[in-house]
Amino acid sequence: MSIRLGVSRAGSCEWRSKPDSATTARREKLKILVAEAFEDYDSTYGYRRVHAQLCRWGVTGRSWSGSSCGSSASCPASPSRSGSA
Repeated sequence: MSIRLGVSRAGSCEWRSKPDSATTARREKLKILVAEAFEDYDSTYGYRRVHAQLCRWGVTGRSWSGSSCGSSASCPASPSRSGSA
């Protein structure tokens, strides 16, 4: 297959054995955190609630949402659950 792509076999093996990039590692960690936040709310709420939960956990960075958790406008407090104990 590497011949069809115009890549040497050695180059292909070298590329496949490279460690994951920092971005890939960060996204994998984030994927776990998002799943955990989503499950915390019984898989009911969407991205706004998940984003607010990630902010409360201190997860920051533009790599996952396009906005940071620094301002109250981008990280609203989650609505209170009335009637819950």
